[in-house]
Amino acid sequence: MKGKYKAAIALVLVLVLLPLTLLLTLTHWVPTLAGIWLPVGTRISLQRART
Repeated sequence: MKGKYKAAIALVLVLVLLPLTLLLTLTHWVPTLAGIWLPVGTRISLQRART
């Protein structure tokens, strides 16, 4: 039974931390990913929203 609880906790942590990590590092990987199919010379700029 102890192993099942550890596996369940690990699964929950992965399901929470993975999307959070991807969201927080969005500005690093989105331009690279978008650069694969955009034309050469296209510039992508992500700016912080002003409130």
